[in-house]
Amino acid sequence: MKRTVLFLIIAWSITIQVAALDFGFNLSNATGLNGTDKTFNISQANEAEAFIEFPVKGFSSIYVSGEARFSGAFPIKPKGSAQFLPLAQSFRLKRTDWSGNTAFNTIGLQWAVGRTFFDDYSRKILSGLFDGGKVGLTIKNTYLAFALGYTGLTYKSDAQIRIDQDDKAQMSNKDTVLAPQRLFLLLSSSFQELIPSHTFGVDMLAQFDLLKQTGRTHTQYVIPYVHGRIGRNVNWKYWGAVLFGEDTQFFYSVASGLAAQYFNPDWYYFTLTGKLDWAAGDYDETGSMRPFIPITDIKQTVVADATVGQFSNTLTAGLTVSVRPIRGLLTELSYIALTSPNTKKNPAYVGSELSGKIAYSFYNDFDASFTGGVFIPNTKVITTYNLRWLTKFAFTVYL
Repeated sequence: MKRTVLFLIIAWSITIQVAALDFGFNLSNATGLNGTDKTFNISQANEAEAFIEFPVKGFSSIYVSGEARFSGAFPIKPKGSAQFLPLAQSFRLKRTDWSGNTAFNTIGLQWAVGRTFFDDYSRKILSGLFDGGKVGLTIKNTYLAFALGYTGLTYKSDAQIRIDQDDKAQMSNKDTVLAPQRLFLLLSSSFQELIPSHTFGVDMLAQFDLLKQTGRTHTQYVIPYVHGRIGRNVNWKYWGAVLFGEDTQFFYSVASGLAAQYFNPDWYYFTLTGKLDWAAGDYDETGSMRPFIPITDIKQTVVADATVGQFSNTLTAGLTVSVRPIRGLLTELSYIALTSPNTKKNPAYVGSELSGKIAYSFYNDFDASFTGGVFIPNTKVITTYNLRWLTKFAFTVYL
């Protein structure tokens, strides 16, 4: 009898634990055609992701995910050798962390430890999955947060770190797989309702070069910001960033961004967003000012290549309009003008990009999207082609 009761208790406990688990398998495909007026290429990418999440004491959870992936680029005109993702990078650990939130009287506590997502307010200086931890405190209308992360265990193609020449050499070295070894520290604070419906805050971000090759480059960023709502339909935000850096000498730079959005849910969720983003260049030539250097060099454009779309020595103005005519369907059209202000006599206007997107999501089971666009350069600045174009069809099945 005792054995039967014990067996039933164990079986019941296992059933409860399994019922609390969340697990799944996601299959993704992306097929693209792209090129210029002189070239034509095909790109293919496939991903298979498995994840599992289980609760810990009701206020936290452990999330583990991994991915097998394939990607290749196939030059058709002119004919060339196919380029594939290295086999060593075909398998990667994605988000894998212990995270949760709880409260002590009027103080809220949130945390995540492991391979988790880090970003600054602008998401133009630091953004990505890295190894480390972060913790935040909410005290009435005040939010305080601290984060510490390490980049050296992430694949270099995922991290996209190009702060100095050592990083750029490592990115181009076929024998290296992992990102440059850097440690970053982020302190954040924000204050709500100092002005009704508005939030003020500041991020203080620093990264430290841990690998000395030709030299070390350390950078620090102070990022004040404000965002808020005006009436029922208008949101806006502004941020600025001051960069201080040290290698063989002290240097500095600046950047900022302004965005405003009009949203009307009664007009098929009509959304109109305008953005203005600036990252300084080397405006004093021989002085201490240098082009702005983000930690993660993430492309800011859809069609234009990474050199044109990087967040450094650039001033861009963009407009995006979107509607949702039926449930699950998004239609979007975007325009962005790219310039590069400079102290020389070079033309400042770099080119214009026009892109569109149609995306459909069927509950939590399936989503698909089609993206297309063109980039028309200023041929006095970019002389290698007159037009760059892209089309891409992508879908994901959630099992």
